[in-house]
Amino acid sequence: MAKIKVLTIGCRLNQAEGERLAKILEASYCGSERIFVINTCAVTKSAVRKSLKLIRRIQKQKRVDEKILVTGCLTEAPESIALPQLSITILTQKEKAKLISEYVGAFDSLLFERSRPLIKLADGCINECTFCLAHVIRGSLCSFVPEKIIREIEMLSRQGYKEVVLTALNLGAYGRDLGISLVSLLNTMPDFDVRIRLSSIEPDMISEEFLRLFKVKRLCQHLHVPIQSGDDEVLKAMGRKYRVTDIKRIFDSITKYLPDANLGTDIIIGFPNESEQAFLRTVKLLQELPINYIHIFPYSPRRGTIAYKLGDPISSQVKKERIQILKELNFKKRYDYRKRFIGKKLEVIVESKNWAISDNYLRVKICDIEPKIGELKEIVLTN
Repeated sequence: MAKIKVLTIGCRLNQAEGERLAKILEASYCGSERIFVINTCAVTKSAVRKSLKLIRRIQKQKRVDEKILVTGCLTEAPESIALPQLSITILTQKEKAKLISEYVGAFDSLLFERSRPLIKLADGCINECTFCLAHVIRGSLCSFVPEKIIREIEMLSRQGYKEVVLTALNLGAYGRDLGISLVSLLNTMPDFDVRIRLSSIEPDMISEEFLRLFKVKRLCQHLHVPIQSGDDEVLKAMGRKYRVTDIKRIFDSITKYLPDANLGTDIIIGFPNESEQAFLRTVKLLQELPINYIHIFPYSPRRGTIAYKLGDPISSQVKKERIQILKELNFKKRYDYRKRFIGKKLEVIVESKNWAISDNYLRVKICDIEPKIGELKEIVLTN
Protein backbone atom coordinates (compact mmCIF):
# COMPACT_ATOMS: atom_id res chain seq x y z
CA MET A 1 0.00 0.00 0.00
CA ALA A 2 1.35 3.41 -0.99
CA LYS A 3 2.54 5.54 1.92
CA ILE A 4 1.26 8.76 0.33
CA LYS A 5 -2.35 9.17 -0.84
CA VAL A 6 -3.37 12.58 -2.19
CA LEU A 7 -7.06 13.45 -2.53
CA THR A 8 -7.78 16.66 -4.44
CA ILE A 9 -10.90 18.81 -4.70
CA GLY A 10 -11.14 21.67 -7.18
CA CYS A 11 -9.76 23.03 -10.42
CA ARG A 12 -7.11 21.71 -12.77
CA LEU A 13 -4.49 23.92 -11.16
CA ASN A 14 -5.21 22.32 -7.80
CA GLN A 15 -5.17 18.87 -9.43
CA ALA A 16 -1.78 19.66 -10.98
CA GLU A 17 -0.46 20.70 -7.57
CA GLY A 18 -1.90 17.58 -5.95
CA GLU A 19 -0.21 15.28 -8.47
CA ARG A 20 3.12 17.06 -8.09
CA LEU A 21 2.87 17.11 -4.29
CA ALA A 22 2.35 13.35 -4.29
CA LYS A 23 5.58 12.85 -6.27
CA ILE A 24 7.54 15.19 -3.98
CA LEU A 25 6.36 13.46 -0.81
CA GLU A 26 6.90 9.99 -2.25
CA ALA A 27 10.50 10.95 -3.09
CA SER A 28 11.30 12.60 0.24
CA TYR A 29 9.22 10.89 2.95
CA CYS A 30 11.11 8.33 5.06
CA GLY A 31 8.60 7.71 7.86
CA SER A 32 6.66 4.51 8.48
CA GLU A 33 3.18 6.04 8.78
CA ARG A 34 0.80 6.30 5.85
CA ILE A 35 -0.17 9.90 5.02
CA PHE A 36 -3.47 11.05 3.59
CA VAL A 37 -3.00 14.45 1.93
CA ILE A 38 -6.26 16.32 1.43
CA ASN A 39 -5.75 19.07 -1.13
CA THR A 40 -8.71 21.38 -0.54
CA CYS A 41 -10.60 24.04 -2.49
CA ALA A 42 -12.31 27.19 -1.27
CA VAL A 43 -13.51 28.89 -4.44
CA THR A 44 -17.19 28.38 -3.48
CA LYS A 45 -19.11 27.51 -0.33
CA SER A 46 -19.88 24.15 -1.93
CA ALA A 47 -16.15 23.45 -2.38
CA VAL A 48 -15.54 24.34 1.26
CA ARG A 49 -18.30 21.94 2.38
CA LYS A 50 -16.89 19.15 0.19
CA SER A 51 -13.39 19.74 1.57
CA LEU A 52 -14.50 19.69 5.22
CA LYS A 53 -16.70 16.64 4.62
CA LEU A 54 -13.76 14.77 3.07
CA ILE A 55 -11.46 15.68 5.97
CA ARG A 56 -13.98 14.43 8.53
CA ARG A 57 -14.62 11.21 6.57
CA ILE A 58 -10.93 10.39 6.36
CA GLN A 59 -10.57 11.19 10.07
CA LYS A 60 -13.25 8.66 10.97
CA GLN A 61 -11.63 5.97 8.81
CA LYS A 62 -7.98 6.49 9.66
CA ARG A 63 -5.96 3.98 11.69
CA VAL A 64 -3.42 4.76 14.41
CA ASP A 65 -0.57 4.33 11.92
CA GLU A 66 -1.98 6.97 9.58
CA LYS A 67 -1.74 10.77 9.51
CA ILE A 68 -3.81 13.46 7.78
CA LEU A 69 -2.14 16.42 6.09
CA VAL A 70 -4.47 19.17 4.89
CA THR A 71 -3.36 21.72 2.31
CA GLY A 72 -4.87 23.83 -0.48
CA CYS A 73 -6.86 27.05 -0.59
CA LEU A 74 -9.11 26.18 2.37
CA THR A 75 -6.09 26.51 4.67
CA GLU A 76 -5.99 30.26 3.96
CA ALA A 77 -9.70 30.93 3.45
CA PRO A 78 -11.98 32.41 6.16
CA GLU A 79 -13.24 28.91 6.99
CA SER A 80 -9.70 27.81 7.96
CA ILE A 81 -10.61 28.72 11.52
CA ALA A 82 -12.32 25.31 11.76
CA LEU A 83 -9.22 23.32 10.76
CA PRO A 84 -7.21 23.36 14.04
CA GLN A 85 -10.16 21.65 15.76
CA LEU A 86 -9.83 18.59 13.50
CA SER A 87 -6.56 17.06 14.79
CA ILE A 88 -4.70 17.39 11.51
CA THR A 89 -1.38 18.69 10.21
CA ILE A 90 -1.69 21.80 8.01
CA LEU A 91 0.48 22.75 5.05
CA THR A 92 -0.79 26.15 3.96
CA GLN A 93 -1.49 26.94 0.33
CA LYS A 94 1.49 29.30 0.22
CA GLU A 95 3.76 26.64 1.76
CA LYS A 96 2.49 24.06 -0.75
CA ALA A 97 3.07 26.41 -3.69
CA LYS A 98 6.60 27.22 -2.50
CA LEU A 99 7.44 23.54 -2.06
CA ILE A 100 6.19 22.67 -5.55
CA SER A 101 8.07 25.58 -7.15
CA GLU A 102 11.34 24.27 -5.71
CA TYR A 103 10.86 20.94 -7.50
CA VAL A 104 9.84 22.17 -10.97
CA GLY A 105 12.20 20.50 -13.44
CA ALA A 106 13.99 18.65 -10.63
CA PHE A 107 12.85 15.08 -11.36
CA ASP A 108 14.35 12.78 -13.97
CA SER A 109 11.15 10.73 -14.10
CA LEU A 110 7.52 11.59 -13.39
CA LEU A 111 4.93 8.84 -13.59
CA PHE A 112 1.31 9.90 -13.17
CA GLU A 113 -1.84 7.83 -12.77
CA ARG A 114 -3.69 9.93 -15.34
CA SER A 115 -2.97 9.49 -19.06
CA ARG A 116 -2.75 13.25 -19.64
CA PRO A 117 -0.46 14.87 -17.01
CA LEU A 118 -1.18 18.40 -15.81
CA ILE A 119 1.72 20.86 -15.94
CA LYS A 120 1.51 23.95 -13.74
CA LEU A 121 3.07 26.99 -15.44
CA ALA A 122 2.43 29.69 -12.85
CA ASP A 123 0.65 30.66 -9.67
CA GLY A 124 -1.20 33.84 -8.78
CA CYS A 125 -3.12 36.23 -10.99
CA ILE A 126 -2.92 39.70 -12.52
CA ASN A 127 -6.69 40.23 -12.28
CA GLU A 128 -8.80 41.36 -9.33
CA CYS A 129 -12.21 39.91 -10.11
CA THR A 130 -14.58 40.97 -7.36
CA PHE A 131 -16.07 37.49 -6.87
CA CYS A 132 -12.79 35.56 -6.73
CA LEU A 133 -11.19 34.36 -3.52
CA ALA A 134 -8.54 32.29 -5.31
CA HIS A 135 -6.56 35.32 -6.48
CA VAL A 136 -6.73 36.73 -2.94
CA ILE A 137 -5.30 33.51 -1.48
CA ARG A 138 -2.75 32.80 -4.23
CA GLY A 139 -1.52 36.37 -4.65
CA SER A 140 0.36 38.01 -7.50
CA LEU A 141 1.50 36.27 -10.67
CA CYS A 142 4.53 34.01 -10.19
CA SER A 143 5.62 32.17 -13.37
CA PHE A 144 8.04 29.27 -13.68
CA VAL A 145 10.97 29.77 -16.05
CA PRO A 146 10.54 28.24 -19.53
CA GLU A 147 13.60 25.98 -19.29
CA LYS A 148 12.15 23.98 -16.40
CA ILE A 149 8.72 23.67 -18.02
CA ILE A 150 10.19 22.52 -21.33
CA ARG A 151 12.41 20.01 -19.53
CA GLU A 152 9.38 18.45 -17.86
CA ILE A 153 7.40 18.20 -21.09
CA GLU A 154 10.40 16.66 -22.85
CA MET A 155 10.77 14.12 -20.02
CA LEU A 156 7.06 13.20 -20.14
CA SER A 157 7.29 12.77 -23.91
CA ARG A 158 10.26 10.39 -23.48
CA GLN A 159 8.24 8.39 -20.96
CA GLY A 160 5.55 7.84 -23.57
CA TYR A 161 2.85 10.33 -22.59
CA LYS A 162 0.99 11.60 -25.66
CA GLU A 163 -0.64 14.71 -24.20
CA VAL A 164 0.10 17.23 -21.47
CA VAL A 165 -2.28 19.90 -20.17
CA LEU A 166 -0.83 23.33 -19.38
CA THR A 167 -2.57 25.06 -16.50
CA ALA A 168 -2.36 28.11 -14.24
CA LEU A 169 -4.72 30.38 -12.31
CA ASN A 170 -4.40 32.87 -15.18
CA LEU A 171 -2.76 30.90 -17.99
CA GLY A 172 -2.88 33.70 -20.56
CA ALA A 173 -0.84 35.97 -18.28
CA TYR A 174 1.99 33.46 -18.02
CA GLY A 175 5.43 35.08 -18.09
CA ARG A 176 4.44 38.72 -17.67
CA ASP A 177 6.42 38.83 -14.42
CA LEU A 178 9.42 37.40 -16.30
CA GLY A 179 9.18 39.75 -19.29
CA ILE A 180 7.97 36.96 -21.60
CA SER A 181 4.58 35.54 -22.64
CA LEU A 182 2.63 32.34 -23.16
CA VAL A 183 3.10 32.84 -26.91
CA SER A 184 6.88 33.03 -26.55
CA LEU A 185 6.90 29.93 -24.35
CA LEU A 186 4.89 27.93 -26.90
CA ASN A 187 7.04 29.26 -29.74
CA THR A 188 10.26 28.12 -28.07
CA MET A 189 8.97 24.60 -27.33
CA PRO A 190 10.59 21.95 -29.55
CA ASP A 191 8.25 19.70 -31.53
CA PHE A 192 7.87 16.96 -28.93
CA ASP A 193 5.98 13.75 -29.70
CA VAL A 194 3.18 14.98 -27.44
CA ARG A 195 0.18 17.17 -28.05
CA ILE A 196 -0.37 20.27 -25.90
CA ARG A 197 -3.75 21.16 -24.41
CA LEU A 198 -4.41 24.53 -22.78
CA SER A 199 -6.67 24.39 -19.74
CA SER A 200 -8.46 27.74 -19.55
CA ILE A 201 -7.57 31.13 -20.98
CA GLU A 202 -9.22 34.48 -20.26
CA PRO A 203 -10.89 36.19 -23.25
CA ASP A 204 -8.79 39.35 -22.97
CA MET A 205 -5.63 37.22 -23.23
CA ILE A 206 -6.49 35.87 -26.68
CA SER A 207 -4.71 37.59 -29.58
CA GLU A 208 -4.30 36.77 -33.26
CA GLU A 209 -0.62 36.04 -32.58
CA PHE A 210 -1.75 33.43 -30.05
CA LEU A 211 -4.33 31.91 -32.42
CA ARG A 212 -1.81 31.63 -35.27
CA LEU A 213 0.19 29.22 -33.10
CA PHE A 214 -2.47 26.55 -33.65
CA LYS A 215 -1.35 26.33 -37.28
CA VAL A 216 2.31 25.67 -36.50
CA LYS A 217 2.33 23.96 -33.09
CA ARG A 218 0.74 20.70 -31.96
CA LEU A 219 -1.95 22.41 -29.91
CA CYS A 220 -5.26 20.65 -29.31
CA GLN A 221 -8.25 22.07 -31.19
CA HIS A 222 -9.92 23.08 -27.96
CA LEU A 223 -10.18 26.32 -26.02
CA HIS A 224 -11.95 26.97 -22.73
CA VAL A 225 -12.68 30.70 -22.50
CA PRO A 226 -14.47 31.76 -19.28
CA ILE A 227 -16.62 34.82 -20.06
CA GLN A 228 -18.69 34.58 -16.80
CA SER A 229 -21.57 36.77 -18.09
CA GLY A 230 -23.09 38.21 -21.24
CA ASP A 231 -24.18 41.51 -19.69
CA ASP A 232 -21.97 44.60 -19.55
CA GLU A 233 -23.18 45.82 -16.15
CA VAL A 234 -22.61 42.43 -14.57
CA LEU A 235 -19.16 42.16 -16.16
CA LYS A 236 -18.31 45.62 -14.81
CA ALA A 237 -19.47 44.67 -11.30
CA MET A 238 -17.42 41.47 -11.54
CA GLY A 239 -14.30 43.48 -12.33
CA ARG A 240 -13.82 41.79 -15.70
CA LYS A 241 -11.68 43.72 -18.20
CA TYR A 242 -13.83 43.19 -21.32
CA ARG A 243 -17.39 43.81 -22.45
CA VAL A 244 -19.88 42.01 -24.72
CA THR A 245 -18.56 43.64 -27.91
CA ASP A 246 -15.06 42.41 -26.99
CA ILE A 247 -16.38 38.88 -26.40
CA LYS A 248 -18.03 38.82 -29.84
CA ARG A 249 -14.86 40.12 -31.52
CA ILE A 250 -12.68 37.56 -29.71
CA PHE A 251 -14.88 34.62 -30.68
CA ASP A 252 -14.98 35.88 -34.28
CA SER A 253 -11.18 35.72 -34.28
CA ILE A 254 -11.15 32.26 -32.72
CA THR A 255 -13.50 30.81 -35.35
CA LYS A 256 -11.49 32.49 -38.13
CA TYR A 257 -8.40 30.51 -37.10
CA LEU A 258 -10.04 27.47 -35.48
CA PRO A 259 -13.31 26.80 -37.31
CA ASP A 260 -13.65 23.22 -36.01
CA ALA A 261 -12.33 23.69 -32.47
CA ASN A 262 -14.37 22.80 -29.42
CA LEU A 263 -14.99 26.03 -27.54
CA GLY A 264 -16.22 26.08 -23.95
CA THR A 265 -16.93 28.72 -21.33
CA ASP A 266 -17.76 29.36 -17.66
CA ILE A 267 -20.85 31.30 -16.61
CA ILE A 268 -21.66 32.54 -13.10
CA ILE A 269 -25.39 32.69 -12.42
CA GLY A 270 -27.00 34.94 -9.82
CA PHE A 271 -24.31 37.59 -9.34
CA PRO A 272 -25.82 40.27 -7.04
CA ASN A 273 -26.68 42.73 -9.84
CA GLU A 274 -27.84 40.13 -12.37
CA SER A 275 -31.39 41.22 -13.21
CA GLU A 276 -33.77 39.09 -15.27
CA GLN A 277 -32.90 41.24 -18.29
CA ALA A 278 -29.16 40.79 -17.65
CA PHE A 279 -29.63 37.01 -17.49
CA LEU A 280 -31.60 37.00 -20.74
CA ARG A 281 -28.82 38.98 -22.41
CA THR A 282 -26.39 36.28 -21.27
CA VAL A 283 -28.63 33.56 -22.72
CA LYS A 284 -28.90 35.45 -26.02
CA LEU A 285 -25.13 35.88 -26.26
CA LEU A 286 -24.50 32.20 -25.54
CA GLN A 287 -27.02 31.24 -28.22
CA GLU A 288 -25.22 33.44 -30.76
CA LEU A 289 -21.62 32.52 -29.93
CA PRO A 290 -19.89 29.41 -31.36
CA ILE A 291 -19.64 27.97 -27.85
CA ASN A 292 -20.10 24.20 -27.67
CA TYR A 293 -20.32 23.57 -23.95
CA ILE A 294 -21.01 25.63 -20.82
CA HIS A 295 -19.81 25.14 -17.25
CA ILE A 296 -22.44 26.75 -15.03
CA PHE A 297 -21.83 27.98 -11.48
CA PRO A 298 -24.28 29.59 -9.04
CA TYR A 299 -22.79 32.73 -7.48
CA SER A 300 -21.34 32.07 -4.04
CA PRO A 301 -20.43 35.12 -1.90
CA ARG A 302 -17.00 34.66 -0.36
CA ARG A 303 -15.79 36.64 2.65
CA GLY A 304 -12.59 38.46 1.70
CA THR A 305 -13.73 39.38 -1.82
CA ILE A 306 -14.88 42.81 -3.01
CA ALA A 307 -18.31 41.50 -4.01
CA TYR A 308 -19.00 40.06 -0.54
CA LYS A 309 -20.40 43.40 0.63
CA LEU A 310 -23.07 43.16 -2.10
CA GLY A 311 -24.65 40.22 -0.32
CA ASP A 312 -26.54 37.45 -2.08
CA PRO A 313 -29.89 39.04 -3.03
CA ILE A 314 -30.92 36.59 -5.76
CA SER A 315 -32.83 33.68 -4.29
CA SER A 316 -31.67 30.09 -4.66
CA GLN A 317 -34.92 29.30 -6.48
CA VAL A 318 -34.25 31.96 -9.14
CA LYS A 319 -30.69 30.68 -9.50
CA LYS A 320 -31.96 27.12 -9.97
CA GLU A 321 -34.41 28.25 -12.65
CA ARG A 322 -31.70 30.16 -14.53
CA ILE A 323 -29.25 27.27 -14.22
CA GLN A 324 -31.86 24.90 -15.67
CA ILE A 325 -32.28 27.15 -18.72
CA LEU A 326 -28.53 27.12 -19.32
CA LYS A 327 -28.32 23.36 -18.74
CA GLU A 328 -30.82 22.84 -21.56
CA LEU A 329 -28.83 25.18 -23.82
CA ASN A 330 -25.63 23.39 -22.85
CA PHE A 331 -27.14 20.01 -23.79
CA LYS A 332 -28.17 21.32 -27.22
CA LYS A 333 -24.78 22.96 -27.83
CA ARG A 334 -22.89 19.79 -26.92
CA TYR A 335 -25.17 17.61 -29.06
CA ASP A 336 -24.94 19.87 -32.12
CA TYR A 337 -21.15 20.05 -31.95
CA ARG A 338 -20.70 16.31 -31.52
CA LYS A 339 -23.08 15.63 -34.41
CA ARG A 340 -20.72 17.54 -36.74
CA PHE A 341 -18.07 14.83 -36.32
CA ILE A 342 -20.12 11.67 -36.82
CA GLY A 343 -18.44 9.60 -39.52
CA LYS A 344 -15.18 11.56 -39.22
CA LYS A 345 -11.77 10.39 -38.00
CA LEU A 346 -10.63 11.62 -34.60
CA GLU A 347 -7.28 11.28 -32.85
CA VAL A 348 -7.95 10.11 -29.30
CA ILE A 349 -5.97 9.26 -26.18
CA VAL A 350 -7.22 6.28 -24.21
CA GLU A 351 -8.02 7.30 -20.62
CA SER A 352 -9.57 4.08 -19.30
CA LYS A 353 -10.61 0.64 -20.51
CA ASN A 354 -13.50 1.91 -22.64
CA TRP A 355 -13.13 5.70 -22.81
CA ALA A 356 -10.88 8.14 -24.63
CA ILE A 357 -10.59 11.89 -25.22
CA SER A 358 -10.19 13.40 -28.67
CA ASP A 359 -7.96 16.24 -29.78
CA ASN A 360 -11.05 18.48 -29.90
CA TYR A 361 -12.17 17.40 -26.41
CA LEU A 362 -14.91 14.92 -27.22
CA ARG A 363 -15.18 12.03 -24.78
CA VAL A 364 -15.77 8.86 -26.77
CA LYS A 365 -16.51 5.24 -25.89
CA ILE A 366 -14.26 2.70 -27.60
CA CYS A 367 -15.93 -0.56 -28.60
CA ASP A 368 -14.67 -4.00 -29.73
CA ILE A 369 -10.97 -3.41 -29.04
CA GLU A 370 -8.60 -3.68 -26.08
CA PRO A 371 -6.75 -0.35 -26.05
CA LYS A 372 -3.79 0.44 -23.83
CA ILE A 373 -4.33 3.34 -21.41
CA GLY A 374 -2.36 6.36 -22.61
CA GLU A 375 -2.26 5.07 -26.18
CA LEU A 376 -2.86 7.46 -29.08
CA LYS A 377 -5.36 6.04 -31.59
CA GLU A 378 -7.33 7.10 -34.64
CA ILE A 379 -11.03 6.27 -34.49
CA VAL A 380 -14.18 7.07 -36.46
CA LEU A 381 -17.00 8.62 -34.42
CA THR A 382 -20.20 6.64 -35.03
CA ASN A 383 -22.77 8.39 -32.78
